[in-house]
Formats: sequence, structure tokens, C-alpha cells
Amino acid sequence: MEKVNPSDAAQISEALVIWIGPIPALGYDPEAALVDRFGAQVAAQLVPIVRALEDDFSRTNADTVAADLRDMHKIAFDDFKRKHPEIADAAVHALAGRYTYANR
Repeated sequence: MEKVNPSDAAQISEALVIWIGPIPALGYDPEAALVDRFGAQVAAQLVPIVRALEDDFSRTNADTVAADLRDMHKIAFDDFKRKHPEIADAAVHALAGRYTYANR
């Protein structure tokens, strides 16, 4: 995915945190959560963006090179921040937390 427009970065970062939701996310509906927060029209615009950012995040190889879970989180976080420095740290930590949980 291309860089996020800096003027949209705060909203997209918030949307990522909402999209990730609780970990584990049993029964959590991320699309409904986005609609609740931003309304249907804006949520429809945000869904493809957050999915594309998720795809970018998943391209890390942190699960294969990390010494432990803490290292995996840090490597995945750093990989993504190099690609998307405009995304807030809280959102990247949410992505890294889910990634680490899924690859523990």
C-alpha cells in the first residue's frame, strides 16, 4: 500500500485500533465497530485501507527471525513503521500485538 496521506493518518490510525479490537477477538465484528464509530459511509471508505495496511503488516518475517515474543513484537513493529511512519504507534502496537498473539 502507498503511504497514507498525513491529513488522514490520525483517523486511519484510530480505525486500525478499532479494527484490531480486543485480543483475542472472539465474536468481535470490526466492520460493525467502525460503523459505530465513524458511520456507514466513512467506515466503507476505511475498510479497504485498514485491510491493505493489515496486508502490509503481515509481510513481516518477525515470526521466523525473532528470539522470543517480545522480540517478535518489536521486529514486526519496526518493519511496519519503516513502511508507514505516518501511522500512530498505538495502532502499530495493536497490529503487532495481534500478530504476536497469532504467531506465539
